[in-house]
Amino acid sequence: MKLTLKSCTLRNLKVEDAESLAFHANNPEIAKFLRAGFPSPYRLEDAITFINNTKQTKHLNLGIEVDQEICGVIGLIYHHTKIKEAELGFWLGETQWGKGIITEAVRGIVDYGFNKLDLNRIYSSCFIDNYGSIRVHEKIGFKFNGIEKDVCTNAHRTESRHYEMLRSDYLI
Repeated sequence: MKLTLKSCTLRNLKVEDAESLAFHANNPEIAKFLRAGFPSPYRLEDAITFINNTKQTKHLNLGIEVDQEICGVIGLIYHHTKIKEAELGFWLGETQWGKGIITEAVRGIVDYGFNKLDLNRIYSSCFIDNYGSIRVHEKIGFKFNGIEKDVCTNAHRTESRHYEMLRSDYLI
């Protein structure tokens, strides 16, 4: 699968992407905003395992490619397939922050989720101190749904902000 956007391309990951993926993911500034299962440090073996696992799942996990280099990941994880909803997750390498790339990537995958996958709801969460992610959710039009306390990260426990977008709100 491949979605060509203005500033990036969202596409299936290949084993050849592992080195670039590991380079961008092996950053404490990335890991501190992701759930406890995200490896830190992030090694080449972690990238290879992740890429191989994306081929064995029905979830949609795509690499974010900028200038022919994978510098992040975005995905839709189907938790409730009968009612057609999925959880959005994403991260982007620090070298690409502040360029509008992740906002465009999220718009692209949300559009794909509602128009191609026929989802009814897309939901997402981010830690309360991840101001970049909060801003992305708000720019795209996600509605704030509440706060979950006592969420585990790699480094500590924190709170998480929850967001959702309904198909009916998106298609207005």
